[in-house]
Amino acid sequence: MGIDITSGITSTIKGMSQGMGAEFYFHKVRLLVAGEALEITAGFSHQLSVAGLLGQSGFFNNFIVTFDFTPHPPSFDIQRIDRN
Repeated sequence: MGIDITSGITSTIKGMSQGMGAEFYFHKVRLLVAGEALEITAGFSHQLSVAGLLGQSGFFNNFIVTFDFTPHPPSFDIQRIDRN
């Protein structure tokens, strides 16, 4: 992605790395979702044991995401929340 991860705003978050604190670096990033560009603050860490999507601000308050693990392969749907 071309981001120097360690140059971001630093914070330690507990409970994300087997109960121990993990160091996160926060950056403003632009996501392209369902044909729309959103600017959010994203946290990055080298200390997580698995990849994951963290946080809600900027993404989950703008979209409804539905995961369906019953088909093979699993699927998901994204719907924009209209704010009139």
